[in-house]
Amino acid sequence: MVEGSTDNTWRILRFLSDKMEEIKGIRLSRNFGKESAITADLQFASGDAIIVMDRDLQHLPQIIPAMIRFWKEKGGNIVEAVKTDHGNEHLSSKIGTRLFYRMMRQLTELDLDNSSDFKKAQIPFLVGERISGKSRWSVLRLIALLTASIF
Repeated sequence: MVEGSTDNTWRILRFLSDKMEEIKGIRLSRNFGKESAITADLQFASGDAIIVMDRDLQHLPQIIPAMIRFWKEKGGNIVEAVKTDHGNEHLSSKIGTRLFYRMMRQLTELDLDNSSDFKKAQIPFLVGERISGKSRWSVLRLIALLTASIF
Protein backbone atom coordinates (compact mmCIF):
# COMPACT_ATOMS: atom_id res chain seq x y z
CA MET A 1 0.00 0.00 0.00
CA VAL A 2 1.33 3.38 -0.94
CA GLU A 3 -0.54 6.35 0.47
CA GLY A 4 0.72 9.90 0.34
CA SER A 5 4.30 8.73 -0.15
CA THR A 6 6.70 11.26 -1.64
CA ASP A 7 9.64 8.91 -2.16
CA ASN A 8 10.18 6.04 -4.62
CA THR A 9 8.05 3.56 -2.68
CA TRP A 10 5.48 3.06 -5.44
CA ARG A 11 8.14 2.50 -8.12
CA ILE A 12 9.96 -0.01 -5.91
CA LEU A 13 6.72 -1.78 -5.02
CA ARG A 14 5.77 -2.11 -8.69
CA PHE A 15 9.22 -3.49 -9.51
CA LEU A 16 8.97 -6.07 -6.71
CA SER A 17 5.41 -7.06 -7.63
CA ASP A 18 6.54 -7.66 -11.24
CA LYS A 19 9.21 -10.05 -9.94
CA MET A 20 7.26 -11.76 -7.15
CA GLU A 21 3.61 -12.72 -7.52
CA GLU A 22 3.23 -12.78 -3.71
CA ILE A 23 3.65 -8.99 -3.63
CA LYS A 24 0.75 -6.81 -4.71
CA GLY A 25 0.61 -3.06 -4.73
CA ILE A 26 -2.24 -0.65 -4.15
CA ARG A 27 -1.85 3.05 -4.82
CA LEU A 28 -4.46 5.32 -3.32
CA SER A 29 -5.28 8.60 -5.01
CA ARG A 30 -4.42 10.56 -1.86
CA ASN A 31 -3.72 10.17 1.84
CA PHE A 32 -6.93 8.83 3.42
CA GLY A 33 -5.39 8.01 6.82
CA LYS A 34 -3.75 4.91 8.21
CA GLU A 35 -6.91 3.07 9.25
CA SER A 36 -8.61 3.56 5.86
CA ALA A 37 -5.42 2.45 4.11
CA ILE A 38 -5.23 -0.73 6.20
CA THR A 39 -8.91 -1.44 5.48
CA ALA A 40 -8.23 -1.12 1.73
CA ASP A 41 -5.21 -3.41 2.11
CA LEU A 42 -7.20 -6.10 3.85
CA GLN A 43 -10.04 -5.94 1.31
CA PHE A 44 -7.58 -6.32 -1.57
CA ALA A 45 -5.31 -8.93 0.01
CA SER A 46 -5.47 -12.65 -0.64
CA GLY A 47 -3.51 -15.62 0.58
CA ASP A 48 -3.08 -17.55 3.77
CA ALA A 49 -1.44 -14.73 5.69
CA ILE A 50 -1.35 -10.94 5.55
CA ILE A 51 1.35 -8.81 7.18
CA VAL A 52 0.49 -5.22 8.06
CA MET A 53 3.47 -3.06 8.95
CA ASP A 54 4.23 0.66 9.17
CA ARG A 55 6.67 1.84 6.53
CA ASP A 56 8.78 3.90 8.94
CA LEU A 57 10.44 0.62 10.01
CA GLN A 58 9.74 1.18 13.67
CA HIS A 59 8.01 -2.18 13.36
CA LEU A 60 11.11 -4.15 12.55
CA PRO A 61 10.87 -6.53 9.55
CA GLN A 62 13.26 -8.88 11.39
CA ILE A 63 10.36 -10.10 13.54
CA ILE A 64 8.36 -11.33 10.52
CA PRO A 65 9.95 -14.84 10.43
CA ALA A 66 9.13 -15.34 14.14
CA MET A 67 5.56 -14.19 13.52
CA ILE A 68 5.13 -16.58 10.59
CA ARG A 69 6.69 -19.46 12.51
CA PHE A 70 4.38 -18.81 15.48
CA TRP A 71 1.35 -18.59 13.17
CA LYS A 72 2.20 -21.91 11.51
CA GLU A 73 3.01 -23.74 14.73
CA LYS A 74 0.29 -22.37 17.02
CA GLY A 75 -2.47 -21.74 14.50
CA GLY A 76 -3.61 -18.36 15.82
CA ASN A 77 -5.81 -16.22 13.57
CA ILE A 78 -3.78 -13.14 14.46
CA VAL A 79 -0.15 -12.83 15.47
CA GLU A 80 0.61 -9.30 16.49
CA ALA A 81 3.81 -7.61 17.45
CA VAL A 82 3.44 -5.74 20.73
CA LYS A 83 5.79 -2.92 21.67
CA THR A 84 7.69 -3.59 24.87
CA ASP A 85 8.75 0.04 24.89
CA HIS A 86 8.00 3.00 22.68
CA GLY A 87 11.55 3.99 21.83
CA ASN A 88 12.28 7.71 21.59
CA GLU A 89 8.62 8.69 21.42
CA HIS A 90 7.89 12.26 22.49
CA LEU A 91 6.18 12.74 25.82
CA SER A 92 3.18 14.33 24.09
CA SER A 93 2.75 11.19 21.96
CA LYS A 94 2.91 8.92 25.00
CA ILE A 95 0.37 11.06 26.84
CA GLY A 96 -1.87 11.30 23.77
CA THR A 97 -1.85 7.54 23.24
CA ARG A 98 -2.68 6.83 26.89
CA LEU A 99 -5.41 9.46 26.79
CA PHE A 100 -6.86 7.92 23.61
CA TYR A 101 -7.15 4.44 25.11
CA ARG A 102 -8.44 5.72 28.45
CA MET A 103 -11.15 7.83 26.78
CA MET A 104 -12.08 4.99 24.43
CA ARG A 105 -12.44 2.67 27.44
CA GLN A 106 -14.55 5.19 29.39
CA LEU A 107 -16.81 6.20 26.49
CA THR A 108 -17.41 2.77 25.00
CA GLU A 109 -16.77 0.43 27.95
CA LEU A 110 -14.41 -1.47 25.62
CA ASP A 111 -10.84 -2.09 26.65
CA LEU A 112 -8.96 -2.10 23.35
CA ASP A 113 -5.51 -2.45 24.89
CA ASN A 114 -4.05 -5.59 23.27
CA SER A 115 -7.51 -6.79 22.23
CA SER A 116 -8.96 -8.61 19.24
CA ASP A 117 -12.04 -10.60 18.27
CA PHE A 118 -9.91 -13.51 17.12
CA LYS A 119 -7.58 -16.06 18.69
CA LYS A 120 -4.27 -14.28 18.76
CA ALA A 121 -0.72 -14.50 19.93
CA GLN A 122 1.57 -11.66 20.85
CA ILE A 123 5.27 -11.37 20.12
CA PRO A 124 7.01 -8.57 22.02
CA PHE A 125 9.47 -6.30 20.20
CA LEU A 126 11.51 -3.18 20.82
CA VAL A 127 10.66 -0.23 18.60
CA GLY A 128 13.29 0.60 16.00
CA GLU A 129 14.49 4.08 15.14
CA ARG A 130 12.34 5.83 12.54
CA ILE A 131 14.26 5.78 9.25
CA SER A 132 12.63 8.84 7.73
CA GLY A 133 10.23 11.65 8.47
CA LYS A 134 8.50 12.52 11.71
CA SER A 135 5.34 11.12 13.16
CA ARG A 136 2.30 13.19 12.22
CA TRP A 137 0.29 11.90 15.18
CA SER A 138 -0.56 14.58 17.69
CA VAL A 139 -2.94 14.73 20.61
CA LEU A 140 -5.48 16.49 18.36
CA ARG A 141 -5.22 13.79 15.68
CA LEU A 142 -5.67 11.10 18.33
CA ILE A 143 -8.78 12.89 19.61
CA ALA A 144 -10.11 13.04 16.03
CA LEU A 145 -9.45 9.30 15.67
CA LEU A 146 -11.17 8.63 18.97
CA THR A 147 -14.22 10.61 17.84
CA ALA A 148 -14.36 8.83 14.48
CA SER A 149 -13.90 5.43 16.16
CA ILE A 150 -16.76 6.03 18.56
CA PHE A 151 -19.21 7.35 16.00
